[in-house]
Amino acid sequence: MNSVLIIDDEESIRYSFERILRANGYDAYSAASFEEAETLLESREINAAVIDRILSGGENGIEISQKIKEIFPFCEIILVSAYPTFESAAKTLEISLSAYLTKPVTKKVLLEYVNQAVEKSRAKKSENDFEKALELLFEKSPDGILICERSGKVKYCNKTFKKIFSIDDGDKDDAQLLSLLNVKGFSFSHENKISEFFIPETIEETEVPIDSPKRKDGFYSVSKYAYGNNLGYLISIKDITEKKVIEQSFERSSRMEAIGNFAGGIAHDFNNILHVITGYGELAAEMADKKSDISKYINEILKAAQRAGNITEQILSFSRAKGEKSEPVDIEPLLREVIVFLKSTIPSTISIKENITKNLGPVCASKAKIHQLIMNLASNSAKAMNEKGGDIVIGLEAADRSDLLKIEENPGPGDFVKIYVRDTGKGIDKEHLEKIFQPFFTTREGMGGSGIGLSIVYGIVKKMGGLINVESEIGRGALFEIYLPVASALSVSSQTEKTNETFLGQGRILFVDDDENIVKIAAKMIAHMGYEVDVFTDSEKALEAFLENPRKYDAVITDMTMPKIRGDELASKVASVSPQIPVVLSTGFSEKLLNGEVPFGVKKILNKPVDRVTLGNVLKEILA
Repeated sequence: MNSVLIIDDEESIRYSFERILRANGYDAYSAASFEEAETLLESREINAAVIDRILSGGENGIEISQKIKEIFPFCEIILVSAYPTFESAAKTLEISLSAYLTKPVTKKVLLEYVNQAVEKSRAKKSENDFEKALELLFEKSPDGILICERSGKVKYCNKTFKKIFSIDDGDKDDAQLLSLLNVKGFSFSHENKISEFFIPETIEETEVPIDSPKRKDGFYSVSKYAYGNNLGYLISIKDITEKKVIEQSFERSSRMEAIGNFAGGIAHDFNNILHVITGYGELAAEMADKKSDISKYINEILKAAQRAGNITEQILSFSRAKGEKSEPVDIEPLLREVIVFLKSTIPSTISIKENITKNLGPVCASKAKIHQLIMNLASNSAKAMNEKGGDIVIGLEAADRSDLLKIEENPGPGDFVKIYVRDTGKGIDKEHLEKIFQPFFTTREGMGGSGIGLSIVYGIVKKMGGLINVESEIGRGALFEIYLPVASALSVSSQTEKTNETFLGQGRILFVDDDENIVKIAAKMIAHMGYEVDVFTDSEKALEAFLENPRKYDAVITDMTMPKIRGDELASKVASVSPQIPVVLSTGFSEKLLNGEVPFGVKKILNKPVDRVTLGNVLKEILA
């Protein structure tokens, strides 16, 4: 009877293999280690051994295989591994291996390879079985494998290698096969020996782009192994295209996150400057003769400061996109904001036109996501026109139900609005039109195209419960249509209504900001409205003053980002002592406020720069 030895530290695996083999006519024995197996080997011969590559206690299946081969040279070894690596596979070249299987091993696979192993053992094949074992090991490998002699004669080439380079059997001679491996500028030919390509007895890995008929955009890891006393070489080619794309995407995401943080820091400082400009400008406007040129000049300064504040807010929308919650928003003003921003960023050879319908109702979305969506589409259109220029039309209109049904059979109930971006660029061919929303797909390879912009657009639209459609022809530009459901049952949240009335109030305000210029202008603005005010640039001293006499103050206005004690921490301490005192948190940019949650103790949040009208309205509201 044919004997098979099983060595595995998992009892369930040993029992399963033993039961399967005995049921199929084999004399099967099992052991948890080589020490246990030695007793069995003393009393019987075995034709094949099924051995786990890594056993508990540090035992190595390859080493055990060598020991068994010393006792029974004709025994065929089947190595089993839960996670085979190429390095471990390469080590098996030192022994005559029958098969290298990956767990879990099915009954069919086990019997198939044990049958083959026993047949080889009974036939007592010669050392030439090495090449057949190697072929069995590597033929189904996902990596391309080529084995050659130092002279350049190819000994073995697996199916994956041929598939990568679209090679048919017998299609290329040895020199042509090796010429496919142009790495580091070395070109193989009949005159060049393959040994020139290797450093003896080393393992080297190189990442290279490989140009083949089926994969012109692939990246491969080429590993070269010297084996057999430096008489030959084993070359492995691993497709790492997806790995490279993921790495590049991660690098882009990291850069964008850094840019967002950088933008937030700049916005914080810039908003402080605008706060001072706006404050003093408004005070000067009140003191100036309304009919004088000076009054006109001051008003223009205030308008410019307001525009600067709007641009800063747009930058912050991009930097904090991931933290914004969806809410009912009016698309019309958002589109106009993006158009203003686009006109200052895209080349002057490109004209941006708008066709926006008013009063279409809100959609449930994140403002930052709408910004990102339109910016990506417009940027994509601008790149399509390159240096030649052209027109981009950004539009908003009520969606026709019949258009929705052409895209999807069941688009959902209710009304939709349609946002569209149309350009006069070179257009997209039909072959690419079906792939443009796939991550990392780009028609501008080597020209700065990342392949992620349109996939982001697709993801944003789907998350909002919308639909997207694209129409394009070569030479006739492209049209992107986005359909978003109207949040008809919801209303757009509004900020505190502004009025131009003169604010006169009563009470004492505690004002805290680490910027001395902001403290000065705030003191003047608040006093000008009739309130008494104590100002601090040191948050610790401000807290001490409050704790000495909490009843002295009717309200607290504090900056968010300050050394020593942050604004939210100060608000919490004030609320714990006097919960009835309203606290207003003023901020130019803060990561802690991106999720939209109001910190404990805070009655109101003010975004810098704060003008006199807004500040007056807020004080009137919280002290009412």
